[in-house]
Amino acid sequence: MDLVEIWEQDWVVLTKILDYWKLLFKQQKNISKAKTNSKKTELKTIRLTYRIWDHDLDIRRNQSIKFAKDWHPLKVVLMLKWRENQYAAQAQEKVTEFVNSLEELYKLDWRVTKAGNTFYAMLHPKK
Repeated sequence: MDLVEIWEQDWVVLTKILDYWKLLFKQQKNISKAKTNSKKTELKTIRLTYRIWDHDLDIRRNQSIKFAKDWHPLKVVLMLKWRENQYAAQAQEKVTEFVNSLEELYKLDWRVTKAGNTFYAMLHPKK
């Protein structure tokens, strides 16, 4: 048994007689329990293609709606391959159109950007 200082303020000190190692173990257990109970947000990615059909686009939209319900941020990616690079303007329109369809659930962090042959957009769920 040890004399453990619990609280101190100016000239008032609160102490208890207890097992110090047991106290440390309890504190560590509470910290690890708090970590497991905390909700982690994971960045979800939706990959689009230039030749995507409307039905597939609806499926991606439904996936992103599920992600919004779980408060996951979303990254929309559209990669162009080979001759598709000629149609970069249409590809950017396609990504912008997809992002605008999610406007009621997600907030656009930064506009659609092109890096190499890939278009990116980052979205965060609205509160």
